[in-house]
Amino acid sequence: MQWLRFMNALDILRADHTRFRSLLPRLYDDSLPAEERNNTREEVEKLLKMHALIEEEIFYPAYKDATADRGDREMYYESIEEHHVIDMVLPELMPMNPESDGFRAKAKVLKELVEHHVGEEEEDFFPRAEELLGSAKLEELGRQMLERRSDLEQKWSTTMGNALRKAQTVAEKFTPTSVKDARVEANREG
Repeated sequence: MQWLRFMNALDILRADHTRFRSLLPRLYDDSLPAEERNNTREEVEKLLKMHALIEEEIFYPAYKDATADRGDREMYYESIEEHHVIDMVLPELMPMNPESDGFRAKAKVLKELVEHHVGEEEEDFFPRAEELLGSAKLEELGRQMLERRSDLEQKWSTTMGNALRKAQTVAEKFTPTSVKDARVEANREG
């Protein structure tokens, strides 16, 4: 991850999107052993959670603060809602048997949700963010995102972090978007 140190916020997010596109089809690839699909599932969970957090805590609020345009704000809120839908599907996938038909179906749905979301971000959201934020701000946001991701990675790998992550995954499924939005605002201010 050292090479990411010099990337701006959009480069970091696009790199994650590339990883999603390569990992998600592996979840339901019957030619792979169940153990490998299980490991991929855990990697996907970690990447999706960290990606969503750095977007919601750092990137999205900067975008929202940079505009008063209704269309821009609609993209912001739609992206938050798409994260919420992904947060509902991912915890349902985690305990499933990777060899089951239900797992494969849910993995495909997750892939379609993520691909739709990242496609809209790359086609609409990111070009507008470049216009609104400019390169200096995107560089600053990139540094903040990498620092936050490093912190999240450390927490993820601890035993307590694993227990907390599992509890948060369940809680996130039932958390209304308005509460998530308030939490993002509180994190930015505190």
